[in-house]
Amino acid sequence: MFGLLAAATGQLDFFQPWLLASYLVFVIAMATGAITTGPWAERVASAAAASETDRMSPELTVVVHDGRARVGSVVLMSAIVVMIFLIVVKPGR
Repeated sequence: MFGLLAAATGQLDFFQPWLLASYLVFVIAMATGAITTGPWAERVASAAAASETDRMSPELTVVVHDGRARVGSVVLMSAIVVMIFLIVVKPGR
C-alpha cells in the first residue's frame, strides 16, 4: 500500500529495473502456483479424504511424492528469495 502511495505521489517510479524484475518474478510465482501447486494440493486433499484409515493410502503416497510438486515448490521458494533480493538490493537503481 505504501509503495503505491509513494508511486502515486511521484516518489517512486514503477518502471525501475528492479521493480520490473520483481513484477516478472511475481508473475512466474503466481503461474507456478496456479499450474502446479494448486492442482497438487487439491489432489492431496482428495486422496486424503478418500483414505479410510489414519495411514497414508497408496494413492495418497503417490500424490504426495509427485515430482511436479517438488519442482513447483523449488520454483516458488526460489521466487521468494529472488523477490527479497530485488527489494532489498534494488539492482539497476
